[in-house]
Amino acid sequence: MIEGDRLIEWVDALPRTWDAKRLGSVATVKARLGWKGLKAEEYVDNGFIFLSTPNLKGRDIDFENVNYITRERYEESPDIMLREGDVLMVKDGATLGIIALVKSLPAPATVNGSSAVIRTTGECSSGFLFHWLSSRGIQQLIEKMKGGMGVPHLFQSDLRRFPVAVPPHVDQRRIVEFLDERTVKIDRLIALRRRQMELLREQKAAVIQQTVTRGLDPRVSLKYSGLPWVGEIPKHWEVRQIRHLIPQDRPVMYGIVLPGPNVDKGVPIVKAGNCEPGRLSTEFMQRTTFEIEANHARSRVRAGDVVYAIRGSFGEAEIVPPELEGANLTQDAARLAPQQGVYSKWLWYAVRSRSFFCQMESVAVGATIRGVNIRDLKRGRLPVPPSEEQEAIARFIDGESSKLDALHAAYSRQLDLLSEYRVALIHECVTGRGRVNVDQTVAAEAL
Repeated sequence: MIEGDRLIEWVDALPRTWDAKRLGSVATVKARLGWKGLKAEEYVDNGFIFLSTPNLKGRDIDFENVNYITRERYEESPDIMLREGDVLMVKDGATLGIIALVKSLPAPATVNGSSAVIRTTGECSSGFLFHWLSSRGIQQLIEKMKGGMGVPHLFQSDLRRFPVAVPPHVDQRRIVEFLDERTVKIDRLIALRRRQMELLREQKAAVIQQTVTRGLDPRVSLKYSGLPWVGEIPKHWEVRQIRHLIPQDRPVMYGIVLPGPNVDKGVPIVKAGNCEPGRLSTEFMQRTTFEIEANHARSRVRAGDVVYAIRGSFGEAEIVPPELEGANLTQDAARLAPQQGVYSKWLWYAVRSRSFFCQMESVAVGATIRGVNIRDLKRGRLPVPPSEEQEAIARFIDGESSKLDALHAAYSRQLDLLSEYRVALIHECVTGRGRVNVDQTVAAEAL
């Protein structure tokens, strides 16, 4: 944090030819609170661009998917009528701290009350200011300032007190040219890795869908399943409702409606979020008291049961591990206990298939939080192979998934390294440690 008139340590260590100032001395910081009661119903089809936080994408600004306001509303606040070279910072909400640079304006534009407009007075170039405010030190400062807030918020007075390095103009130009060129390359690689990771997720989903609806023998005779979201299935398979794959003494059901306060020692409870990959673990689970749980013995889970998110993380599913034997459910998660002859891992893959999700989505209710009720889940229909095929299908998907997951993990690690390198590179350059200046050669890791 900034304490008194002292600038934080990494600013004090700037090169001797650089100055250290406050943001308010090198730029104006303007924002608008509440936009004088502007309401969504005042938006117009054609008018003046009204940017909100989703339009700020870091390096880029989305000028396409925007709302529009009238000229009267636009002219109410001249200080935040955008100009080329303005730096925008999100100062409210979950994305607080995102920085964007207005490189060009397709039409007159302004911002809503969640963003500040930072306009350099000339001592700092807008490009340098953009990279400076995006740097690790400033972002860490923002994290410290918003810690403990209910709704994160930065006041204009806070922003004006932010420290700013001010190199000579020739150094600023060199730094901006270098970072613009280098970060574009890094960002392209990051975008490529993210796309590759998305394709791997799609490929995994396709493997699951293909295998749980067609099996492993490409020569098998097919028949129409009667399910429009499935199409044809092997002729010797059956189509059965989920309730007929579950024992009568452990029917499909959800859990505790009011699980009570979270306690340190008690019974783990499965929420919808715990049905997401890797989160069915006591590390991520809350607990309820033994007294509350004792009244809900019918919704306890056993090792090998499948838990399915019926709200919230709708459609996610996991298999209960042995260490969670005896845990319970909340009302947002349902238990699918496979009966004898139904292979647990196959059932897990089947309810995670695209076709089953489409089936559940067709009967889902709720506008903000969508989900299905137990009645519809019980009646959900699956193409069901004989038991021995279920096990073979699950083993095959396991093998294919492990290959795709390993590649996904490798790409994820590369993505982390690229992101770390980008952050470090900007920090080293804007604090004068990256040797990007008039007299020295750039020393940076080759991409």
